[in-house]
Amino acid sequence: CRVSDQERIEQFLTLFKELESEVLKINGDCSDDYVNFSRALNNVYHLKKNEILSDYENYSFFKTCAEVRNLLSHQNDVCVPTQGLINQLSFLLKEIVSPLSIYEVCTKNVVFTTSEQTVREAMERMEKQGLSHLPILDKDHRVKGVFSRSSIFDYLLKHDSFSLSMKIQELGEVTKLGQHQNEAFLLSSKNAKISTLYTVLSKREKTEKKAVLVLVTEHGRIEEELLGVATISDLLLHYQKIA
Repeated sequence: CRVSDQERIEQFLTLFKELESEVLKINGDCSDDYVNFSRALNNVYHLKKNEILSDYENYSFFKTCAEVRNLLSHQNDVCVPTQGLINQLSFLLKEIVSPLSIYEVCTKNVVFTTSEQTVREAMERMEKQGLSHLPILDKDHRVKGVFSRSSIFDYLLKHDSFSLSMKIQELGEVTKLGQHQNEAFLLSSKNAKISTLYTVLSKREKTEKKAVLVLVTEHGRIEEELLGVATISDLLLHYQKIA
């Protein structure tokens, strides 16, 4: 059913009140008036006290919401928040209050290959599972590299011959982390937030290799057991602002 203008106004004001409470809590300010919210928002942004609130686009959006809230407090018939604005406010508020960790949304039942498998076996596994990348794990489930569709191409750039019967370990020079020609693989701790990853990605230079996969371990260390994997595109879908 269609939501009335008044219902949208009430929904917006309820969400903004929650936002106000969270911003003041993060800033350490116990006051509840509008001026203090604005000051607290500025303080949290400039001192980078919260990943979501320290993002410039989010900061600007929240300032706009504060202006809308101020208008509605004095004249509730002067404007009506759009559903898109309400959805975005709701989404970002949820990210502030209970941000998703990468581990919560990553794939735990990881499909992988080993150094002893042949290239053909790895490719057949990728085809069967509809995957473009396979972590290469040792007997303790620690990451030794990543085999991808581009690994063969990278190998042929350095060698004149290639065989599907070759073992994965023979491609080590192009499958170890950091050795891929055009792809990057990020390590993440189990408790890292998706919003943190988004910030990291936004700061990467355009000249850097494209990040395509996140490898999740307990503390984000290569010597630890692999707990899960997630593609960058899947993670960003969870972070994507609702238009």
